[in-house]
Amino acid sequence: RLINESGRRQPTAEPRVAPPTAPPAIQEPAKPPVKISAYSGVILELKTDSFILLAAARNNFYLKQDQEIEIKITSATKIQTIAKPKSLTPAERVEFEKTGILKAIIQEIPFSELKAGQKVFVKSAGENIYGQKEFSAQLVSARKQDWKSVPPI
Repeated sequence: RLINESGRRQPTAEPRVAPPTAPPAIQEPAKPPVKISAYSGVILELKTDSFILLAAARNNFYLKQDQEIEIKITSATKIQTIAKPKSLTPAERVEFEKTGILKAIIQEIPFSELKAGQKVFVKSAGENIYGQKEFSAQLVSARKQDWKSVPPI
């Protein structure tokens, strides 16, 4: 465009042409950003051979929001409870104070002993479960009690 002596633009007789556009990009199928093989959460509901897990985003850093996931139990699923010891020997207490690691008591349990409201860690059989609404569990670890306090000697 030209500017005349008064500072105004003069129209030109040239037609306006849209700038060339690139061809549309081929969309690749969305890939999960990471490989996820486990969730932690709370059991919402127990069913015959599965349960509904509420996986909170604050405890599963790769979730953008809380999710309900159906966890299927198969004959290959190992279910266990993890409990802290009721008391520590003096040697265990010294070891805990040095390492900060408290040795857990792990016990296998049947599916029927899981309860709604229980905190659990659920691991898949190795497949990427990112974005899935259901999967078969290889391992379910349920906490028996709160781990915030250290048992007495």
